Amino acid sequence: MVRFLAFRIGQSLITLAAVAVAIFTLARLSGDPLSLMLPINADQAQFKAVQESLGLDKPVPVQFALFLSHAAIGDFGTSIKGNRPVSQMIAERLPRSLLLALFATAITVVFGVPLGVMAAVHKEGTFDVAARIVAFLGQSLPSFFLAIILIRIFAIDLRLLPVIGSDTPQSYILPAVTLGWFIMAGVVRLLRSSMLEVLDSEYVKLARLKGVAEPMVIWKHALRNALLPVITFLGFMLGTIVAAAVVVETVFAWPGIGSLAYEAVLARDYPLMQGVIVIWAALIIVINLAVDMAYAYLDPRIRY
Repeated sequence: MVRFLAFRIGQSLITLAAVAVAIFTLARLSGDPLSLMLPINADQAQFKAVQESLGLDKPVPVQFALFLSHAAIGDFGTSIKGNRPVSQMIAERLPRSLLLALFATAITVVFGVPLGVMAAVHKEGTFDVAARIVAFLGQSLPSFFLAIILIRIFAIDLRLLPVIGSDTPQSYILPAVTLGWFIMAGVVRLLRSSMLEVLDSEYVKLARLKGVAEPMVIWKHALRNALLPVITFLGFMLGTIVAAAVVVETVFAWPGIGSLAYEAVLARDYPLMQGVIVIWAALIIVINLAVDMAYAYLDPRIRY
C-alpha cells in the first residue's frame, strides 16, 4: 500500500506540473488583460507602468518559473481584476462549490442507486422503463436548459424555491438537482448493467439455492460487487462537478469557484485562471486516489 501511495503521489505531482504548463500557456493565448484594464486613450507609459506592477514585462519563461515556485507553497499571486490574493479568493468560493457538489452527489446516491437496482431486478418491466426514461432525460437535457425549466416551474410558477443565493438550505436544491440529474442518469444506467451481470453470477445463484432471503441477496451480496464501477464513476464525477459547474453556477448566480473561473476568463485574469485550474486538477487527483482506496475496502480481492 505504501509503495502504491508513493507511486500515485509521484504521478499526481507530474500531472499537476503538466496542468500548470498547459494553463500558463493557454491563459496567455487568450489575450492581453491590459487592454481591458486601461482606458482606450492610455499612453505607452501607462501600459509600461501597469506591466511592471503585474510582472508582465518579464520574459515568459521567467514568469512561469515564478508562478511555479510560488504555486508550490500555495501562493498563486494577486488577481489582476480583484487586486486581492488569488488563494484568498479561491478559499472564499471553494467551500460553496464543494457543498453544492456534495449535495448533488447525495441526490445522485439517494435516488440513483435504488433506481438502478430496481431497474435491474424488474428488467423490462414498468419500473425498468421508467428508470431508463429518467436516465435518458438526464443525459440528454443540457444543464442550462434544465436549470431554466426548474427555475420556471419551482421558482416562478410555484414560488417554492429561491433562484439565486446560497444562504439557506432551500437555495441548494435547484442547482444541486440540475447538477445531480446528469450524474444520476449515468449511475442508473451503469448500476443497472452491473447489477444484471452480478445477478446472473454463480455465487448469487448459490446464495439463492441456500435459501438466503431475496432482499439480502440483492442489497448485500449483489449490490456490493455491482458498486465498483459506480464508485469509479461517482469519484470522477465528483471532481468534475466542481470543475464543470460553471454554467450552473452562472445561471443561479452561485458564489462558487465555477463562477469565479468564468469571471477570470472574461477579465483575462491570468493569476486567477491559473489558480482555479490548478486547484481543480488537485481536487480531481485527490478524489481519484480516494476511489482507489475505496476499492480495497469494497472488494477484498483487490490489493495494492
